[in-house]
Amino acid sequence: MNQSGRKLIPCFHCNNSGTVFGKSWYNEDWQNVEIPCPVCKGNKFVLETDEDYILRLKSDNLKLRKLLWIRHGCEIASLYGDDGEMQCGKCRIDFLRDSVELIENKFKSNSNI
Repeated sequence: MNQSGRKLIPCFHCNNSGTVFGKSWYNEDWQNVEIPCPVCKGNKFVLETDEDYILRLKSDNLKLRKLLWIRHGCEIASLYGDDGEMQCGKCRIDFLRDSVELIENKFKSNSNI
């Protein structure tokens, strides 16, 4: 993170986090600047605020929970998704409300399903 409270989003193509050969290649004073990735020349880095970062993490968390709910291995008939719910009736996991630790424990205890 730089002094202005902004940090670079890693490149979505090559996952470079804003360094080349261990040296930072962005100016600490830049604000809301898009910077082309020096490694793959693909994605542009964007400096984001801490609030934007938290919102992105929450959005990513929900997307990953939905993917896990849909593809966790139980048949589609066991899944309940009305009204935004993400539950499995067979393994009794609530992918929307259960903590990551609880989901992990339920996966371990249901490994024979």
